[in-house]
Amino acid sequence: MMVNNRKNVIISCDFSSKQELYFFLNKLGDEKVFLKLGMEIIYSEGLDLIQELKNEGHKIFLDLKLHDIPNTVNKAIKALTYYEPDLLTIHLSSLISNKIFNPQNLNVIAVTVLTSIKEADYINYYQTKLDIQNSITHQLTNTDISKLYGIVCSPQESKMIKRYYPNLKTICPGIRQIEDAQNDQERIMTPSEARDQNIDYIVVGRPITQHPNPLYKYLSISKEFNND
Repeated sequence: MMVNNRKNVIISCDFSSKQELYFFLNKLGDEKVFLKLGMEIIYSEGLDLIQELKNEGHKIFLDLKLHDIPNTVNKAIKALTYYEPDLLTIHLSSLISNKIFNPQNLNVIAVTVLTSIKEADYINYYQTKLDIQNSITHQLTNTDISKLYGIVCSPQESKMIKRYYPNLKTICPGIRQIEDAQNDQERIMTPSEARDQNIDYIVVGRPITQHPNPLYKYLSISKEFNND
């Protein structure tokens, strides 16, 4: 189980180059952390960056949000096993009618509704009577999630997911301490509130990466989340 010490606080690395990433990591000293790498830096620097960081002792959350027909998603997951990411995202909707889904011994987690989307905008865009929480429940109920490790969701949806699917891990962005700016996150929660909701992993980006002392901020968030 990876949820121990500070390995349940994931740092979202929204950098466009390896140079920017290592400039940030150098500020953390010898601290080994859980890093979320997304499309921006992976498309810029390539997948070999994953193994490089893992060899240095970091854990990697590969956030590519795979979304395609079942055969393509399954082959993509198989190809990514070479790099051994600790977490890998796919879109939940890519599991619809996917009878051959195979996580290949990876901890595959599914994305539902992005935390940047407002409730009213979601309802208007999809012309649905379901709010976000009920929509996610509907999606999970109508999808085979038996092989998933967890779900990426806003902190507000985690409690509902835990109630109906206690074996699924919840990975939640949109975490801010009281003094932090909201940025482009709409559905947010503090680390202590996330802890009280039994959230397994929290994902924090700019409050750490843009802080004058990112190691201090990282340890502060971890202390609040883990109550230590």
